[in-house]
Amino acid sequence: MGEPQAALQKESTDETKYLTNVLTLLNGFRNSKVLFASAKLGLFGELMSAPKSAQQLATQLNLSEDGLERLLNACVALDLLKKLPNDEYELPSSGKKLLCPQSETNVLGYIHHSNETLYKLWEKLEFSVKSGKHCWREAFQLKEDQGIFEQLYRSKEDLRRFLQGMRSFALQTMNYDAIFSAFDLSKYKLWSDVGGATGILMVNACKKYPNIQTQVLDLPAVLEITEEYLSKEEEEVRKRVNLVPLDFFQQSFPSSDLFILSRILHDWTDEQVIGILKKVYDALPNGGGVLIAEVLLNENRTSPYWGTIQNLNMLVVTEGKERNWSQFASLLSAVGFTNLSYKITSVQLDVILAVK
Repeated sequence: MGEPQAALQKESTDETKYLTNVLTLLNGFRNSKVLFASAKLGLFGELMSAPKSAQQLATQLNLSEDGLERLLNACVALDLLKKLPNDEYELPSSGKKLLCPQSETNVLGYIHHSNETLYKLWEKLEFSVKSGKHCWREAFQLKEDQGIFEQLYRSKEDLRRFLQGMRSFALQTMNYDAIFSAFDLSKYKLWSDVGGATGILMVNACKKYPNIQTQVLDLPAVLEITEEYLSKEEEEVRKRVNLVPLDFFQQSFPSSDLFILSRILHDWTDEQVIGILKKVYDALPNGGGVLIAEVLLNENRTSPYWGTIQNLNMLVVTEGKERNWSQFASLLSAVGFTNLSYKITSVQLDVILAVK
């Protein structure tokens, strides 16, 4: 094959791949809505116990049989369900674990949050790109004095669903051992998780490090729900997790040997991050540290894929952004930290350790 012909063939192959990518992206929102609608309509929960036909499900869920059958078949095409020879639909074992409200490991909270909150925010992505600001007010017609987290926490049930979604997503995607093994943390005896939500991080820390005591620092309304989750843990772990009410913008931090900031700093501006880190620095003894768990972008901020998409998510949802190592190092140095290290992990969150 001559060089001109080979070049033409390569160009044709590249165009085909690019077209395929564009078409896949074009249909992406439809695939998401199949999952979202199926979860919201209660479809997966109805299939927990046994396979059922479209007619049975339509009757039980009070849905159009024709419309439901189309949705069911789309779920089959997307590998969410299986269609049996007798035309009944079956939920695979993994689906029963992840998609059924009866399962303690379900991710329905995050699916509902994605459908009812994130989907509407991303619809206003153009506004955020033009303005450089989040789009809560544009998506939900908020008043000027309503903050982001006031919207998320507008009722106790909304707060519970949001926290359950974050917890279930973390349980399925985070490797706590990878995070806590990135550095030798054995010298730290008192750990404090800032914005620790349901306490899952400190529970796993206690299981890995049997000699530590821990604190979960969060808003009082959040800690009420944290207590519910912790009450289900073994007493040996539960007694080593203390709950401390804290508004980390309004109050000073309690003293601690090690502070944890997991998926916290990406919510805030550089100025606000410096404020948080200054409070951490002031509460640490010499030799104390802060462990930051965030996705680290590469230096030109084009990978990893998850990080770049999450960076856009931060644009539409928060005042913050995802950062690369240089940006984090600059923020930590500005506060006074001098001993800085980072590790790229094999999971979605990378790890930074800064020592005072």
